[in-house]
Amino acid sequence: PIIFEKQVNEDCKLAVWEITETADWFKNQLLLDGTEEEFLSAIKHEHRRMHWLSSRVLLRTLLNTNLYIDLVADENGKPDVRNFEVHISLSHSHNRSALIMNHCCPVGIDIEHIDEKINHISHRFVNEHESSEIKKKNYLQQLFRIWCAKEAAYKWYGKRKLDFKENLTVKNFSSEIGIGSVEILKQEFKQTLQLGFHQIDDYQLAWTY
Repeated sequence: PIIFEKQVNEDCKLAVWEITETADWFKNQLLLDGTEEEFLSAIKHEHRRMHWLSSRVLLRTLLNTNLYIDLVADENGKPDVRNFEVHISLSHSHNRSALIMNHCCPVGIDIEHIDEKINHISHRFVNEHESSEIKKKNYLQQLFRIWCAKEAAYKWYGKRKLDFKENLTVKNFSSEIGIGSVEILKQEFKQTLQLGFHQIDDYQLAWTY
């Protein structure tokens, strides 16, 4: 079921699904063509199979439609809904699926299970500016906010080849109100994205728009 839903603005909304249903239940909610049925049958990893199914049910729920949804991946792996005028982004972690949808602009989303193992890799994605802003209180939460924000920005960008440490900077990630920004800077390209955060139990969620 949906355990978190947010209307970000007039054109943009997101939701998180907790996977408690069976694969058969999810399949019964969907309209799949032959190619999709074949692709689904080829997914052997159970978690990946449930992520694939749940994200499509979540999309159908947010679109509020009974029509067939032509969801594909573009050449960079970014999800593309061919027969609806929407931009979407997907993320999965353990038994959670997250989706953000915008009718006018690109979006990005990431959800991660909070785990102390991130301390071992933080040097790979936390840059000098962010390191100077991290507070001792809620240190682990801030690391995950930075990581999730950069994942969401990477998905918004949609063209790969972004260095998390060099090309992405997260600002206001310790904000109590869960609002910040992400700056993308790569050669001539520069863009500042709006950023939102929310923690659900031991999962960190971040989205960019």
